[in-house]
Amino acid sequence: MATLDQSLYGRHKKTVAVWLEHLRSGALDEAKETSLHGEFLHGVFGDILGYATFGRARDGQWELGAEKSVVSGGSADGAIGFFSKSHSRVVAPIDLGSDAFVLEVKKRRPKKGAALSPAGLKALRDLFEAEAPKIVEKRARILDLERTIAAAVHEAYGLTAEDLELLRATQPPRMPPGW
Repeated sequence: MATLDQSLYGRHKKTVAVWLEHLRSGALDEAKETSLHGEFLHGVFGDILGYATFGRARDGQWELGAEKSVVSGGSADGAIGFFSKSHSRVVAPIDLGSDAFVLEVKKRRPKKGAALSPAGLKALRDLFEAEAPKIVEKRARILDLERTIAAAVHEAYGLTAEDLELLRATQPPRMPPGW
């Protein structure tokens, strides 16, 4: 079982405490989900996990966007990816609720198959609630490792700021955010 990084928690204890209090008090149950998206994305993904938002863009690029269209034709509450004034490429959609997950499962099931029972729907929502945080955490760790590797490669090759600017302007589709 993974353990909590105490230094990360220490730096963001106040933000975590506020969200935990809202959860414990039932305030999150009463709030409209969409009214929480911006604050949650910014606070958790931006401040705690360190993704650059539009307001904290680095070299005109940012990694976290809200309300992004995804390849399937739908939209996500947010997304981790590569964003700038001239382009937007979603790498990992962020859906903050289980409704979109259940809808996607229903969409992918055979049309002639039996409808999901209430127990089946509950099981899907429970699965989402149990597994989604782990997936988000793993994706965040992967992106962090990609940034670390890219920085080491840049240093090993002695790339200058001009070199990096040229590379970013001509980068292939899959490059780690913030490299």
